Amino acid sequence: MRGLITALFMPVFFGLAGLNADLRVLGAPSLALLSLGFIVIASVGKFSGAFLGGAFSGLTWAQSLALGCGMNARGSTEIIVASLALAIGAFSGSLFTMVVAMAVVTTMAMPPMLRWALARLPLTPEEQARLEREGFEARGFVTNVERLLVAVDESENGRFASRLAGLLAGSRRIPSTVLPFGSAGSSKPSGGSGADVEAIVKGAAGAAQIESARAYGAQAGIDVITRARGEKAEQAVAEQARKGHDFLLIGFKPTIDPDGGIDENVASTASVFEGPFALAVARGQHQAEPAADTPLDILVPLTGTRHSQRGFEVALTLARAGLGSVTALYVVRPQHRSRRPGLHRLRAAWNGLSDNAEAVLRNAVRLGDQFGVAVRTAARTQVVAETAILSQLSTVDHNLVVMGVTPRSGASLFLGNTATAMLARSERSLLLVAS
Repeated sequence: MRGLITALFMPVFFGLAGLNADLRVLGAPSLALLSLGFIVIASVGKFSGAFLGGAFSGLTWAQSLALGCGMNARGSTEIIVASLALAIGAFSGSLFTMVVAMAVVTTMAMPPMLRWALARLPLTPEEQARLEREGFEARGFVTNVERLLVAVDESENGRFASRLAGLLAGSRRIPSTVLPFGSAGSSKPSGGSGADVEAIVKGAAGAAQIESARAYGAQAGIDVITRARGEKAEQAVAEQARKGHDFLLIGFKPTIDPDGGIDENVASTASVFEGPFALAVARGQHQAEPAADTPLDILVPLTGTRHSQRGFEVALTLARAGLGSVTALYVVRPQHRSRRPGLHRLRAAWNGLSDNAEAVLRNAVRLGDQFGVAVRTAARTQVVAETAILSQLSTVDHNLVVMGVTPRSGASLFLGNTATAMLARSERSLLLVAS
């Protein structure tokens, strides 16, 4: 409802309030002076209350002055109350006009006064961190997801995807719609799996909210709606996609077909969703216990691209929500061939890490700080990206690989050579975030 209220009802309301105000009454000297005194009394009263409250709570005089300037503005609340008072006859037309004039004057005076007061305040490290966090959230991916759609079956992939969905939803209080299906997203009724999936999502969301509350304060519960569907997943997702969902999480088994490509049911389900989606594949320990509340040790391959950044944001959100850890892996690709492989690898690693790799990894650490997650970094020199990822997995006990991928145009769903190779060869769980 927010878009409709902001774009239609709010302008209409304030327009009607303005039409009800008759500025001609301010032409009378007595009413003009009375309005001026009304503005002075209202401003002194509210400014003094905010200033003294700030001083008593331990703020400096300069901070209390800025607080008073910022709180002196009046807007929607006063006009709403005055409109109700006018409607029931408690206010005359003249008094209503003076209230509207007071609200307009104090609201227009607040920005220059606040800028003047803030110019005398040094920017504290806490305030700088808050501004950086708000700037990131304004342009981030996960921070702007408002509704999550979850399509899962009865397999371990579906249960694992349900847990990841709960972590995502709980960390950001994202309302979620869960579509439980039979095997491989078929139209076969899912039996009691709908209640099981909803319990997994809500359980993971509750744990995620506890961690989020420690960083951002207490939060209320989230809305999780389960829609038991009789049709195939493709049709059900297409119907729900029209209701404003921003992100689709798919957990079906099988995920890949015998030829190594994306399974037809998964591809058709993803194709009807116009926004970003993710494919969850449970392997290793998650295959045995897909819904277990175990910490996630996440490996994220980074390339510096936008889709890679989206995958990294999802990984950081999951890590913060589930008390997990994140390792950012940058693959340095050799630029020149050499007859001396050892010297070649050393030169490639040195040249790569001196520019682009260092910038990408530094940005990853900085982004982790925004999420409150300590990010480890690693770099490997390989010609093929999947070889570097699998090599990292063989030496470090990660249990989840999160990759940002870009779907390629074609008759079937193709997420790139690296994602295809990881689906075929990885023994660790995967989450492929497709932009």
